[in-house]
This record gives sequence, structure tokens and C-alpha cells, in this order.
Amino acid sequence: PIWDIYNVIYYGDYNGKQKDTVREQINHAWLPFRNKNLKSSDLKSTIHDYRYAQNMIKDYSLRKIAEKHDFGALNDNTNLWKKYQYFKKRYTGLVREKLIAALILSAPRSNDIGICYSDAKKFLTQKNFKTALDLYCQSLPGTPAYNFTLLDSNKTAHHLADFKGKVLILDFWFTGCGNCRELTPKLRTVEEQFKNDPRVMFVSISSDKNFELWKSSLRGGLYTTSPAEFNLYTGGNGMSDPLYKKTNTYSAPTLKLIDAKGNWCENPIDCRFDEGKDLTAKIAKALGD
Repeated sequence: PIWDIYNVIYYGDYNGKQKDTVREQINHAWLPFRNKNLKSSDLKSTIHDYRYAQNMIKDYSLRKIAEKHDFGALNDNTNLWKKYQYFKKRYTGLVREKLIAALILSAPRSNDIGICYSDAKKFLTQKNFKTALDLYCQSLPGTPAYNFTLLDSNKTAHHLADFKGKVLILDFWFTGCGNCRELTPKLRTVEEQFKNDPRVMFVSISSDKNFELWKSSLRGGLYTTSPAEFNLYTGGNGMSDPLYKKTNTYSAPTLKLIDAKGNWCENPIDCRFDEGKDLTAKIAKALGD
């Protein structure tokens, strides 16, 4: 039941008192069951399937809640390097390789991916894991951004090269995404700070497959920030578009940042969680301000 327990807690919006109750239940109900069923000595070295690896990563987070009241451990973007070191030191053999690969692949928005990826390459032996991570780590900070081809509302094609010299904030969304609607006003506040800076451009990218539905959503204004924002879509490709695959963008909203040289920057924190402070700081850094 690791998967179910993790998801219930992950998607719960708990206040402090409720978190205390959750932690108490994990300690008194979950941990005894968990320790009874995960005590076999061969778990550290024998071969297990990929689902096992994913479960062990979630198990790590649940135990951090129980031990240190660390609900931040639920977020794969938080302390990825710390999690990586834990699994690297504790496990051996193929099961370690699966755990490390699953861990890195589970955190597409973490800025620790680069350091984890560089270290993992030193001991990974399985070709399929190496290949998966090589493909996955194509948008690390400092690497050239993918030269996408996307369409505007007039079906005119645009490429990354067309925006040379500008800092780009890419906002990935789709019609019907409630979290995307929640992000819009927060992102609008950040855009307002840079509205008079020609070096900065906000680009909304929709994975809608229906062109007319996308245009209708643009007119509605629930998913886009302002007329100044540049609106593009994937031409019906949805999340199968090469840009999504190159950036491991499988959910929305997702924010990506490209500097004026056309390189990926560190991933910003979702503006819903910090009122856009981190994104503002990262834009300023990309500008050299």
C-alpha cells in the first residue's frame, strides 16, 4: 500500500494540526506494517522490478515524515541529491541501478538532476538505464535549449532561433487544467514586473490537440497572462511534440526558462507556491541584473 498511502498524503492540503495527525498515523499504523514486510536482507541487492524501485522512493518520503516531520520529502524536487546519496550508499548491484535511475527520472523539475546524473554515470552498467538517462537529461541548466517549431494562432511557425537574444519564460498548459488557471494570476504578476523590458518574453505553450479549442481558450483569458504574451501550440501533437519530450514535460503547469544565449536555466519554482519570487529572481539572474 505504499503507493496509495503516499498519493493520499501527497495530494492532501493539510494544515499544521492535520500534519501532526498524519505523522502520528504513519508512526503507529504504517511503520510497524512496513518494517514487518520489508525486513528481508536481500532487499538491498537482489533484482526487483521498476515498480519496486518507485515504491522504495516513496517509502523514503513516508519515513522522513514519520522521523522528522519532513513533508517536503514528498516533493521529488526537494533535496534530490540527498535522496540520491541515501540510495547510492544503502543499496548495491542492479537494484541500486534501478533505484538511482527511477529517482532521477521521477524528478524532472529538480535542479539537482545534473549532479546526480554526472555521478550515476560513473557506476551504471545497464545500457538501458544509461540510454534513458542520456535522453532524459537533455535540458540540464547550461545546455543548449531545443530549437522548437511551434505554431501561433495564425498557424505561422516559430522557432527558438527567432527569439535570439531574449530571456524566454515558457509556460506549458492545456485547456481544462485547473492548476494552470491558478498559476495564471501569479504569473501575470511576474510578467508585470518585466513588461517594459524588451529583453524578456513570456511564451505560453499549449498541448491542446484541437486548434479551435485552443483559440477559444486564448480568448477566454483563463490560461494566458496578457496580450503581450506570445501564444504557441504544438500543432495537434499534444505532449508528443519533440519539445515536450526533450524537456520531460509530462504535466502542467510547467515553467521553463531559457537565457539570452539560448541555454536552459535552472527550473523555477511554480509561482503558485511562492508568489513568483523564485521565477523573478531567476529571470533577473538570466538578465545579469
